[in-house]
Amino acid sequence: MSATAAPASAQSQDSAIATKPSPAHELKTLVLSRHPLIVVESSEEARVEALVAEVAADLRLHRFEWTVTRGLVRAGEAQAMYGTEDPAVLARTLAGLSVQAIHLLKDLAPHLAPNAGPEAARVSRALRDTAEAFSAPGRLSTLVVAGASVDLPPELDAVAVRYRLALPAPDDYRRTVLATLQWLEQSGQARVEIGSGDVDDFVAALNGMTLNGARQALAHVALEDGCLSREDLARLAQRKAHALRDEGLLEYFPLWRTPPSSADSRRCGGGWTEPGPASRRRLPRWASSHRAA
Repeated sequence: MSATAAPASAQSQDSAIATKPSPAHELKTLVLSRHPLIVVESSEEARVEALVAEVAADLRLHRFEWTVTRGLVRAGEAQAMYGTEDPAVLARTLAGLSVQAIHLLKDLAPHLAPNAGPEAARVSRALRDTAEAFSAPGRLSTLVVAGASVDLPPELDAVAVRYRLALPAPDDYRRTVLATLQWLEQSGQARVEIGSGDVDDFVAALNGMTLNGARQALAHVALEDGCLSREDLARLAQRKAHALRDEGLLEYFPLWRTPPSSADSRRCGGGWTEPGPASRRRLPRWASSHRAA
């Protein structure tokens, strides 16, 4: 008996999922398409920074980063360009650079807002001039303005393309889960009582959150009573619901300075014990099938 073929719509959906380009591929395409100004709205600054670094390395472009506290710094160097903490000086400096590069501008959005005063108009004009220079034939340089919320003046928005950073992939969540489990065990902050087959369930429970939010939620449920087990999946779902309701923001949860009481740890099968060197050398059950992650 021949197997029933899947509906065409289901096959096309599966194909679309399987061929969805990665964020690095999408950003690389925008850069190669000579877009001089790309806006990335995301609260995950570390993800944006890693994404820009990956694309710059792949295209063999120089990479610069700007923050209002340090100024404009070339990747791999410690010294910032003089005076570039000032957004107006930054904009003029960018226009004068001849190297092909991706410039990640992290704190610029507030200086372009309507309430920024006359400075906003000067910075906007300078950035537009820079974008036009970057659009010249033979140039391959891009400005990436990143922030949780980026509102550009209309004249600057007209030359910008907005890129929406997709949610983390399952492998991103898996790496975050494994790194958090390793930290919990090695630091002695909580016992980890889950098997290797449980990791994917924790990954699924965190899907939809930012990586930082996922890391905080997982640590929270473990630190709350000094133990992480499958029973925490329900509490993790509650943490996720609250986090998403509050736009992904989780409050800071302080680390324990002393071990939790034995009463708090009973559901993990015994009182809490701080792992010594021997137990830290032993491969945890949850890591047995995830060595390559």
